[in-house]
Amino acid sequence: MKLISPESLSDLQRRILQGYTRFFPPGSVCVNVMLGEEPWDIRPLLLSLGKVSVARFSMSMSESRARSVARELESFSALFQNRQRVQLLSEEGRFLLLRPYESSTLGEDLERGAVSGTSALLEIVRKLIFTVSELSRRGAAHGHISPANMALSNGEIVLLDPIVGALHQTKDLFLAPETSLGKVAEPSADLYSLGRIIKIFIGDALTQRQAALVEQLLSPNPQHRPSLLEVAVAFGVQGVAAAQDGEMGAVKGGAGKLVRPGVGAQSPQQAQRPIEVLEPEVAARPKSGGLSLILLLACACAAITGWYLKSRNPELYYQIAAHVPFLAPEHSAEYASDWASGERARMALVARAAVLRKEPAAINTILEDVLGGANPEGVKGALLRVALSDTWRDQLTSRDTNAALALSVAQLVPEGVSEIPQLSSLHPAIILAIMSNRQVAEQAKALGDLEVAQLSKLPEPFGPLFSQLEGMGVQKLGDPQAKGLARIVTGDSSAEAFEAFLGEEQEPSKILARVSSILPVVSANQIAQRDLLGVLKDRGGDLATLCGWFDLLDLARWSKVQTLDKIRLILAMTPEAKLDDSQWADLLAFPLGAVRDLAVKSLRGQFPGSDGEKLLVALASPAIGLQREQIIALVSALKLPSDKRAPFISAWFNLKPPADAVLMLLLARSSAASTDLFNLEAARFLRRASWTAPLELLQLLAGHSEPLARAIAYGRLDPNKDAERAVLVARQSTEKDPGCAKVLEERLRGFQK
Repeated sequence: MKLISPESLSDLQRRILQGYTRFFPPGSVCVNVMLGEEPWDIRPLLLSLGKVSVARFSMSMSESRARSVARELESFSALFQNRQRVQLLSEEGRFLLLRPYESSTLGEDLERGAVSGTSALLEIVRKLIFTVSELSRRGAAHGHISPANMALSNGEIVLLDPIVGALHQTKDLFLAPETSLGKVAEPSADLYSLGRIIKIFIGDALTQRQAALVEQLLSPNPQHRPSLLEVAVAFGVQGVAAAQDGEMGAVKGGAGKLVRPGVGAQSPQQAQRPIEVLEPEVAARPKSGGLSLILLLACACAAITGWYLKSRNPELYYQIAAHVPFLAPEHSAEYASDWASGERARMALVARAAVLRKEPAAINTILEDVLGGANPEGVKGALLRVALSDTWRDQLTSRDTNAALALSVAQLVPEGVSEIPQLSSLHPAIILAIMSNRQVAEQAKALGDLEVAQLSKLPEPFGPLFSQLEGMGVQKLGDPQAKGLARIVTGDSSAEAFEAFLGEEQEPSKILARVSSILPVVSANQIAQRDLLGVLKDRGGDLATLCGWFDLLDLARWSKVQTLDKIRLILAMTPEAKLDDSQWADLLAFPLGAVRDLAVKSLRGQFPGSDGEKLLVALASPAIGLQREQIIALVSALKLPSDKRAPFISAWFNLKPPADAVLMLLLARSSAASTDLFNLEAARFLRRASWTAPLELLQLLAGHSEPLARAIAYGRLDPNKDAERAVLVARQSTEKDPGCAKVLEERLRGFQK
């Protein structure tokens, strides 16, 4: 969109605007004009009562259709937090839509770099999925969701100009095919727009499952597009439920509070089961009535004792109650209501009961919510989920669990932190959870005194990673590298965490050794892989050269290769996905020798025989001096059948390769048949070019299978020099080609004269 003043409009645009002025609300003034791509798309900015609104005019339509659309537009005021005011232009069969002016659209934010990074784009995608589900739940459709029709307001998605774009049947890629053909926009059209945005925003970072869903969203047939629930689950968006009675229901949490999506939210498949307070085994019932009476009296005494103990020493009471369930219930509707309210004071009541009094019902209320994937305000949910992971939950004591709970709700119950025992006495998983939360780790000064070896006791893959870190010279858990590793292995694979893990190390080989150690942890997280590669590029020097190598030239379509495989190549590891021959050919020029060796090995099957291997080794030599595109073109030409190579070989020599490189390639193929086209063209190239070579290379050239190559060598050998004359003399008895034999004879005759 282009924003200009009314005075800067062309004559045609000014006439269109003047025709609209009679429909402006009373007292409004046009202060600016937004221009769309089409000449009719003029959007005045109207100032009225200190507020600026955008005016959009629809295309001409029947009066009944205009009124129907106007009513539909008015319903959007309940869906978005900005009022959509509609005015009918009855004499022209149009309607006027007024909405608050947004200073910039998401498309403009992306263009100027105000919004960037995979993490930020993924969060926008998740919020958009939730917003589209809200539209669908109400049976409404926007019809033309695109970056140009979206804005970020206080971190939330605002959809602009609903229905208007769809009515104009624009042809941009975000509009569903059926809408472009004039069909009334339905919720399925928004699914198509959603799929297009996801693919453009985070296409390279999609998992296999997500990518498959996106392709289904982009199906030309609306009936083949998946449900929003499937998309929401795949992207970890909570608050989207299966369709019921033709509508998309919203999942509510607690006291009617709508669960909003967030980066830390977990899908139902990822949700962890809550901690359960186990009931003791129940003794067999006594058969005697007298015994039953005794048991009843005993229970009464226990209840009285329990009431007294609860009032006098609640902490001891609830410690006992944890093993005697009838003394204290494991669940409480009141605690559940208080916790779900979202009100800090009510949540603090539950947290105090859990941390200070160890009430099972309060503990279970918090754990069921947080371990189920919720992230209540004021609670460090991620810390608690790490601490009580299924991987080691069975190994934790009640002290470990209580410590993790106290740390996670410390903002609600600050005094609970004072009861946490020494960190060294806790299970390593609790220490790992503390380290994974940057804020808590900074406050836990005792971390600095703990040894990295303490976390090596964790199960795989966590323990071995800390053992490797210790082997790299990091001894204390307070070191930034240890904290960075803790955040990475627990899911916080941000650029900041990678920077901390790599530390101040500057030696590329040592940096790559650290990257190699964590590669299994990030191998399933495409966003983390992209952040890691970005951090490596930012290190500068040789490391930046290695990491940026794939971005310099895309003749081999490196943009289609997953980030993980690029990292594996930088580490001289075979990529998981299969590379094509052009990509392996390009890797013959990679800065690392180990990667060039991988390329030689992978291409060897295309060039059998000793000559083929010599050719690949020559191309992989740093001294070859060929450009990357020249190497790719040559490999592509030589792997063709001999009867189809001619035009490609001729085109390759037109790329003006260095003469020294041509000589090396010609010598590498010295055993090829005398009819080999490349060798002939190489010899012709060298005959015209300016170059020099030592005696050793001229001697090899004199024994080449290509006659013209031998003739060139004979012509450059000086018979007046003993060593060179000896080569000429030796060749006299073996030279079979008449032309070459004549050159030899003339060279030696000249010496005799």
